[in-house]
Amino acid sequence: MVTVGNSPDDARPVDSRVPDPAAESDPERRATCAHARIHGPHARNPAHDIRIDQVFIGSCTNARIEDLRPPRES
Repeated sequence: MVTVGNSPDDARPVDSRVPDPAAESDPERRATCAHARIHGPHARNPAHDIRIDQVFIGSCTNARIEDLRPPRES
């Protein structure tokens, strides 16, 4: 999964296309997309073609750091 915005609603599969704010029918959603400034230059392009320059790793409530660490070798 990859996010193309600032909300969990913006999460998409890596093989999906970046949404186009102009194609959003809901004015509030369109404004949110435009505000994120992530969609516009890449709209309709495959998400996996976008060069990544920042990564944020997060988790759900009640997750622990151990959930993000690789398993230890035995």
